[in-house]
Amino acid sequence: MTISEAKTIVKAFEQNSIPSQEDDESFISALEFLISEQNDKEAMTQLAGFYYGQKQFDKALEYYDMATDDENIQAHIGLGYIWYYGRTGKTDYEKAYEHFKFAADKGDINAIYKVADMYRNGFHVEKDYDKYKELMEALYKRVNTNELEWYHLPEVCARLSRIRKQENKLVEAVDLLMKARNILEYRLQNNAFFGDLTTMKFLVKDLYSIIMIDETYFGLYDLFYVLETPKTVSFKYNRRPFTVRAIKSNNGLAIRFDEEWFRDIDDFFARACINGKRITSLNNSLYDFAIEP
Repeated sequence: MTISEAKTIVKAFEQNSIPSQEDDESFISALEFLISEQNDKEAMTQLAGFYYGQKQFDKALEYYDMATDDENIQAHIGLGYIWYYGRTGKTDYEKAYEHFKFAADKGDINAIYKVADMYRNGFHVEKDYDKYKELMEALYKRVNTNELEWYHLPEVCARLSRIRKQENKLVEAVDLLMKARNILEYRLQNNAFFGDLTTMKFLVKDLYSIIMIDETYFGLYDLFYVLETPKTVSFKYNRRPFTVRAIKSNNGLAIRFDEEWFRDIDDFFARACINGKRITSLNNSLYDFAIEP
């Protein structure tokens, strides 16, 4: 393999929305080659991000640590998430704050709202709701008016909607949640990252804590709410009918999608496919959702 060939493999993988196991292996090999040949910090960060998305957090930590320097903001953010959520088995809010604060001081949006979260929760820093609100208000103004930063709106809108709900500004809260949902659906269309799916789940539940669901007109991600209790939902894709069921199990509610079983609703959204395509990538082509009587 040459450096040029390795870079070509990496670029092709980035454009592949549903990579195979063979594609994954080629991507890993190409990045490892770039790291060994060039000590490539970007390749280290990409490999760490890949392992994070695969929930192989020990490997993610290894490569984020290798990649961290004063210029590599993404490596600091990755380490912040690992320590904030205790991904490798140990939570360390001091380390999380240090990494998020470093990136936030460089202006990174992701890091700013995580620093804000730490003020809201009192993690490592003194709890300060006013500081949290101040940071989120400023961040919303920034991302809502900058075409290059709109991609971050879901996380910002989700937090600001809860502030508006607490202020009893329910119409604004709903508008923010709908804006966040629309953009997050677009992101999930291309990449079913578990962090985005978790954000979507909370968005949907927050939305229906304010308004009533229309059971005659709803979509794929509303299943996070609809299937909180045992129920059967039907929908269509390419005129073919499908059913998804929430069924009581020893561990709560298992999901059956046609003939395949999933541990829970999170597992369904992470793995469910139709004709080899992830159901999240088909969201815009699914229709006629209905709760079965």
